[in-house]
Amino acid sequence: MKLKAEPGALITAAALLLLIEEGDLLPVAAAAIIHEAGHIAAILICGLAPESVTAGLGGLRIKYAGGGYIEDAVVALAGPLASAGAAALSAFALKCSPFFTGVNAALSAVNALPVSGLDGGRAVFAAVSLLSSPDAAERSALVLDAVCLAALGGLGVLAALRYNNYTFLISAGYLCVMCCKNGGNVVQ
Repeated sequence: MKLKAEPGALITAAALLLLIEEGDLLPVAAAAIIHEAGHIAAILICGLAPESVTAGLGGLRIKYAGGGYIEDAVVALAGPLASAGAAALSAFALKCSPFFTGVNAALSAVNALPVSGLDGGRAVFAAVSLLSSPDAAERSALVLDAVCLAALGGLGVLAALRYNNYTFLISAGYLCVMCCKNGGNVVQ
């Protein structure tokens, strides 16, 4: 398996170093590793071959060979499920820090959104492609992108105006950029 890094990985690393306190860097890295390990475990369980892991703008992408739409959906959902499991385990069984639990929960929730470029978007694309066609899945992805990003943007405007919190607005902007970067194509 090849490990690659794109120039956008430097932007992501710099943003993490600027936005996260020094003591919180290890829990964030651990949560990201758990999430990606969920994807890799699903790839291996499905009998597929991981080809490369690429660090880029916004995170990691894992490329694998083989499989169909069912395997694609399983692999896509395995990351958010691993993050959700880590959040539950750390909160209830291991009594880890609330920050680590929250990072895992947030990583699970955000990646499960049915937006192009995220795990939820990949799973929806695979499911619609399996039931209908890739063209129908592309059209569905565009509609889901618009609805989810409009809702997130609306929440962002409300949170910014009422609470002076720009998290949702920044997240919606980031996801819009990622959707445009992908050219509206949910498959990377």
